[in-house]
Amino acid sequence: MERQGLHQRGRKPLRDALCRPAVVAMRFNPDLKARHAQPREAGTTAKVAIAALMRKLLPTASALAKAGGLRTPKATCE
Repeated sequence: MERQGLHQRGRKPLRDALCRPAVVAMRFNPDLKARHAQPREAGTTAKVAIAALMRKLLPTASALAKAGGLRTPKATCE
């Protein structure tokens, strides 16, 4: 099996800025935790799974910046 990894081209400052928030979001956001677990169970490396979270986090952060507000968590049905 060929080793998977992050592509070294692209915007390094953007990758550096999104890496730590992606790891924190993976720990505390249940939706993103599930999104991280899915490729890990399929056999991808942790780095590639975190890169997928970074790609998911970017449009979310952009939408929050445009809206000028904080994310409100989903309501739970009890």
